[in-house]
Amino acid sequence: LWGLDTQRGLQSARVLLLRATGLCNEIAKNLVLAGVGHVTIQDPSTLTAADLSVGALFSVSASSVGTNKAEALASGLRALNPAVDIASTATEVSAMDAEFLSAFNYVIGTNALQ
Repeated sequence: LWGLDTQRGLQSARVLLLRATGLCNEIAKNLVLAGVGHVTIQDPSTLTAADLSVGALFSVSASSVGTNKAEALASGLRALNPAVDIASTATEVSAMDAEFLSAFNYVIGTNALQ
């Protein structure tokens, strides 16, 4: 699909996804399957049954209800590609400073931020 240089670039990329939404789930799944080196998912929210009822967070199981949404999504994605470092953070976006953000090559917002 792409060359060796591109794959090496993907393996060294660090991506931050803001908010664990259905769009985030889809983007994260694609990044993990492609072999991106590191993915961090950010969301301070707690996973609810309503989140699961819409079907958008397909990588999350019902047993995760009541846990942090970002961690639940990260946990569900780890099995897709053990070579990818997948982390989560419950830090509010407003609390992320330049030092934290500079650790990432790409920051992708998947929901309107308040």
